[in-house]
Amino acid sequence: MFYSPDFCAENVLLNEEESHHIMRVLRMNVGDVCEIMDGKGNVYTAKITKIMKRNCAFFIQNVEFFPKKEHSFHLAISPTKSIDRIEFMLEKCVELGIDKISFLITEHSERKQINLERLQKIVIAATKQSKQKYIPIIEDMILFKKFIEKNSFENNNVNAKNTQYFLAHIDKETQSLKSIIEPKKNILMLIGAEGDFSKDEIIVAKNKKFEMVSLGESRLRTETAGLYANFVYKWINE
Repeated sequence: MFYSPDFCAENVLLNEEESHHIMRVLRMNVGDVCEIMDGKGNVYTAKITKIMKRNCAFFIQNVEFFPKKEHSFHLAISPTKSIDRIEFMLEKCVELGIDKISFLITEHSERKQINLERLQKIVIAATKQSKQKYIPIIEDMILFKKFIEKNSFENNNVNAKNTQYFLAHIDKETQSLKSIIEPKKNILMLIGAEGDFSKDEIIVAKNKKFEMVSLGESRLRTETAGLYANFVYKWINE
């Protein structure tokens, strides 16, 4: 599976990076057939018609469109000090079919910057490997309170009634995510840094109609919590 966001009947040239993989790595030739996805639901079956210095040209034999599912999973998470752990989580969340990931700057955040370009490359590679049909949206770092204001129940006029708003919180009295998550709902899940969200942040989230949820009896690392929440969403919708 190859990825080219601009590939279509009017533009049958594969981008330079993917063309390099076809020509130099896989050693494919004119007449070979492959699949190309545009990350927007279209998957093209195409035959190589011309190999140039930097690009390959194709003849489209077939195109299939895969409608996007009607519900989505949006993970907003405070990245860990070790970016390797977040990159691993990101890759696995894409394989599980995540729709959107935002990175939060919270009071207890260990990291205030990310390499968005690198993370987007990881997302594209994982999308191709797992044969997902849509490229997940990746949002850069944003302050917790700004994110809450932007994505609150009050500002989600279209999908608010079909969305569940959760904040993972270390508290024995909170309900488990598995007990209250509903199938075919949009899910917005907030996960804090290793030190959890601050008391003020929890108050802000509660005031914006976020429900506090537990991710089980074990105390999970940040990236494990993100994966667990994504898995529960996938499990309840299968």
